Formats: sequence, C-alpha cells, structure tokens
Amino acid sequence: MTDLSRDEVWEFLHELNAQAYDLAFDYWKKAGDREDLLEQASKVQQGEFVELCDSTLTNEYWAAIERQYKLEEDFKMQFEAYAGRPINLD
Repeated sequence: MTDLSRDEVWEFLHELNAQAYDLAFDYWKKAGDREDLLEQASKVQQGEFVELCDSTLTNEYWAAIERQYKLEEDFKMQFEAYAGRPINLD
C-alpha cells in the first residue's frame, strides 16, 4: 500500500464533493432565494458527500484522511464543511 499525498486526497475529495453537488443540483436550481430550500439543498449535498465517501473511499484514502485530519486544522475544517459534521474515523 502506498501513502497518498495530501494533494491526491484533496483531489479525490473535491471530485466526490462535485459529484454530491451534481446530485443536489436540482434542489439548488429550485431554491432560488428561498432560505428553506437552500438549507435543504445543502443537507442533500452533505448527505450525498458522506454516502459517496462511505461507498467509494478505500482504506488507503481513509488512512490518509485520518492522518491529515489530525495534523491540519484547515483540512479538518474543510472536510467537516463538506460533510456537514465531523466524520467518525475510528
């Protein structure tokens, strides 16, 4: 197993987040300026991101994420922003 770089991990997480956005896009489109729908769209995107992580990321990615999560506060904050909450890495 090779160690993934921080950039490789972020590239894949950005890709998953873009996929999650695509899945939630209809909600965003319908929302316009409606705060309630924007909030719902955000929750859909976050849920999709978490599901994509759970179903897509290999143990190697999770190990790299855990390493960065513990080392870098900005990584932790952005990862949690994508997910909408901390993800249990245990």
